[in-house]
Amino acid sequence: MVLPSELPQLPGVQRRCLHVVSEFPDLAHAARRLHWSQVTLKAVLSDLMASLGAQHIYVDGERVHLSETLKSVIEHPRPPVSAQA
Repeated sequence: MVLPSELPQLPGVQRRCLHVVSEFPDLAHAARRLHWSQVTLKAVLSDLMASLGAQHIYVDGERVHLSETLKSVIEHPRPPVSAQA
């Protein structure tokens, strides 16, 4: 799956998770920041891996790894295109 220049429509929980793990890739630290259990965090990450592809996000031991493409999309989101009447 090729990641476009903007994130696909993801639920708010998944978007929030992505933003936190991009700053805090350690599972324990990210779970504390989100006020979630590590089990909950791993479940959401599993859903994200299924949505975005393992080439963009994967868990190795106790760390989350994001592709450079995904990191840049998270850090520099494109503004929404306004609807034309």
